[in-house]
Amino acid sequence: MEKKIGILFSVVGIVLGFLSSIFTQITKFPAFNLLIVVIVVFILRFSLERLLKIEKKPWNWWLSNGIYFLILFWFITWTIIYNI
Repeated sequence: MEKKIGILFSVVGIVLGFLSSIFTQITKFPAFNLLIVVIVVFILRFSLERLLKIEKKPWNWWLSNGIYFLILFWFITWTIIYNI
């Protein structure tokens, strides 16, 4: 279960990286992207709990199994595309 969640969060992070680069070009305000990522993290966490019927896990479990991957892949993807 943890590997699936880690892979899902990683893929979502890459997609958010691409979307963040588009938002940065449109709004010229890169800090707005962090707000979008935080909102997506909350939505993803609560939807996965309901869809996969995961028992209530503490935030540190979600951080170590998915959210760190999402933030890492989002930032790497966004930085690469932003600098192109």
